[in-house]
Amino acid sequence: VVLRHEALRTRLVLRDGLLWQQVGEAGDFSLCRRDLSGPGAEAALERFLDDEVARPTALDHALPCSATLVTLGMHDHALVISMHHTAVDGQSCEIFMRELAHALQGGDLSALPQPLQCIDVSEWQRACGDKGLWAPQLEYWRRALAAAPAVLGLQPERMPQRRSYRNARAALCLPPASMQRVTAAARQARTTPFALLLAVWAATLARFGGDAEVMVATPVSAREREGMDSAVGFFSNTVVLRVGVSGSTGLDVLARTVRDQLAEALRHQDVPFAQVVEASGVPRAAQRPALAQAMFVLSQGQDWDLVVDGQRVPPRIQAAPVSRCDLSLALLAGQGEDDLVLGGHIEYAADLFGPALAARLASAFSALLEAALQQPAAPLDGHPLCDAHEQALLDRLACAAAPPQRLNPPHRGPQRLDALLRRAAAEHPGLPAVASMAGAPQAM
Repeated sequence: VVLRHEALRTRLVLRDGLLWQQVGEAGDFSLCRRDLSGPGAEAALERFLDDEVARPTALDHALPCSATLVTLGMHDHALVISMHHTAVDGQSCEIFMRELAHALQGGDLSALPQPLQCIDVSEWQRACGDKGLWAPQLEYWRRALAAAPAVLGLQPERMPQRRSYRNARAALCLPPASMQRVTAAARQARTTPFALLLAVWAATLARFGGDAEVMVATPVSAREREGMDSAVGFFSNTVVLRVGVSGSTGLDVLARTVRDQLAEALRHQDVPFAQVVEASGVPRAAQRPALAQAMFVLSQGQDWDLVVDGQRVPPRIQAAPVSRCDLSLALLAGQGEDDLVLGGHIEYAADLFGPALAARLASAFSALLEAALQQPAAPLDGHPLCDAHEQALLDRLACAAAPPQRLNPPHRGPQRLDALLRRAAAEHPGLPAVASMAGAPQAM
């Protein structure tokens, strides 16, 4: 498989300030072996995998793809394949696993059609730029992103002088039939599950940050050219959706708006994201991703099982703990035992946010999705951001506390909670601020 695809044996060499692709020879790639057999073999394998994920790759002399056959016992082995993201994207991994499975079952890879190589795609992209073929697409992005907000309203809890780009995850808890209900609601609203779920994510972020517009990035395959459906390389691109979130809008209307924006973005997905950033003119905040600090990904469950000696072997995928964006919602839709299931997590930059906020975001997304699916035409700002258990707790606290005081005069439009609290404390310094179920209200 590595011999078929040059991207898997291409080094990146810096010459005179420019980065060049240098394709390695067939003999540059070899299968390494590692013996971890004996007591504690499984634990030793886990440590080996962690080391492999954390190991930096010197792309100027090491290949972006390596393989190690690990011996765990006399008849127990693990094949560990490491790939750098400069050489593969999600679809490339699928192609690799499909061809590896074909070879393991005795198939002849040389009989398959010769795939397009990454250097061919690079030359085509360079030609498109030199001939001005992307000019209409760049003009679309200039108009679409004019005067766009530079950062999310949801600010980081901390900002180190230098980011490590470590990531962490907060799991989502979604009901078993969520995907089935999402599909039905999307069909009813004449949109897609992707657009509907992205709309809920944008609305959740807007509620947390008080945004009127939320910039959400999403990856696209960028494989429109003929022959790229079987090519291995990092061809994935990023498009940004500028989602106007009005609290009075229902999920059905917002999802259709996202659907239309996404269709336009896909028609203009060929331009590399770096050129879109440059053409947009949107100022970039220090140490923050350009254009969008939030991302949305919806993947379909893939059957990547290998068949070895008549037995199905499911692969284990372990990604490097690096944050691609400040806040990313990654959802996976797949076939369960009885119907479609939906799962996922929120991936967040551990330098900027803590686990409590990430867990709250995950809970709020689930609650807002549940409420909006029940009443898709109801205003999104009227739906709760807490589940039934949390709402019951809030109701109990409200009954035990003093009657709520209304700010005078009332404020319209989204505002940050900390600003409202400061104003209320200044206007009513003697009123209780926090009530405990176990004791009397405490004044602040």
